[in-house]
Amino acid sequence: MSIAGVIVYQINRDGSLDGRWTHPEVNGSTGTERATGGTPGRVDGKYSVEIYDGADNAIFQGSLEIAPFGSAYSLTWVGKHLPAGSHQSTFTGIGLVAKDGMLAAAFQEGVQHSE
Repeated sequence: MSIAGVIVYQINRDGSLDGRWTHPEVNGSTGTERATGGTPGRVDGKYSVEIYDGADNAIFQGSLEIAPFGSAYSLTWVGKHLPAGSHQSTFTGIGLVAKDGMLAAAFQEGVQHSE
């Protein structure tokens, strides 16, 4: 079992999400995430995603799918670690939407394989 990280998203009016994340493996640093392609007024859906480290270097590119899960949401990221040619990974998470328009989620890496 992998160690969990956390991400907090601002839910934007245009259907995009702007996230800030951290994970124990980055020793207290934070990074950012940009998810685009969502539907305005909805959190669930499929997004294109780019994830950046604390120095604003792209480290992951792929998709994010968010689906209702009872009163919560399930999140699944699928894509490739960067630079190009690095391995593909799947991350899964569970999150809650707060009244202030934020989505907070815990995540961990799931199935990982080389291509």
